[in-house]
Amino acid sequence: MATEDTILKWKANIDTDTVFFGSYKDVVKKVVGRFAKQTVEFTDKEWDINKRPKHALYKTGVKSTTDSFTYVHDPNMTRRIEQQFYSDEWGKTNPEEVKQGSIGDCWFISVLSGAAQVPGLIKSVTVAYNDKLKGWIGTVVDNFMFHKNAKELVFSKGTVAWVPLLEKAFAKIHYSYESLVGQTSSKALTSLGGIDTREDVRLWDTLLTITKRHKIFTCSHIETKDPSNNVRKDGIIKNHAYTILRAENFNNHKLVQLRNPWAHAEWSGKYNSIY
Repeated sequence: MATEDTILKWKANIDTDTVFFGSYKDVVKKVVGRFAKQTVEFTDKEWDINKRPKHALYKTGVKSTTDSFTYVHDPNMTRRIEQQFYSDEWGKTNPEEVKQGSIGDCWFISVLSGAAQVPGLIKSVTVAYNDKLKGWIGTVVDNFMFHKNAKELVFSKGTVAWVPLLEKAFAKIHYSYESLVGQTSSKALTSLGGIDTREDVRLWDTLLTITKRHKIFTCSHIETKDPSNNVRKDGIIKNHAYTILRAENFNNHKLVQLRNPWAHAEWSGKYNSIY
């Protein structure tokens, strides 16, 4: 991890050479160029989840003792992400393909779901498109992931690779997957877009422009009185983050369309069948 104006020291895992890079664009090009000619694939020695899985999973480097992160690692289920996760074009997807996995990072996945609606945004947060920007913190990850089985990942799900790879990069920056539990969407918005999450605007008028102006909005339900019952009668998940997909004026009512990062548990209240 380093800023754009610093030098990253990376030690290749195929020989004893140490290569210095001045930007993360050079890192990516060098890794791709070197490993394209080899029979082995790149492994991130800085954050190797095969050799040190607990350090990648847990804040303290040992098994979590809290109820917020209960995943127990199976050493046989750390492998490279399957080829079917890779689409023809990096970042080409839609919100329905961005799904939360077995970790409480709905705040992050809801922002990725919103970002999936904005043309070119996923590409813009990758290093190759941001190498001249100042103030960004870059990181490089490999494609090893924690798996439930041969086809299913433990954490973020879907049919495209950029979602679990971005989630892994975010976990690496924050030192563990467990550190992603229970954060706020504003943190993800600021990290991915460098934007002011508390801009003083006329909220409803701005919500109406989501689909036209390619904006990202998220919202959360906060429940402190009765956290035991996780789902309300109308289908809203308590203490959960949602992506706002669109807003409409309908018969003198203000309606918003939300997307649950779980990709299930839908709104069952009034107007639930409009969209």
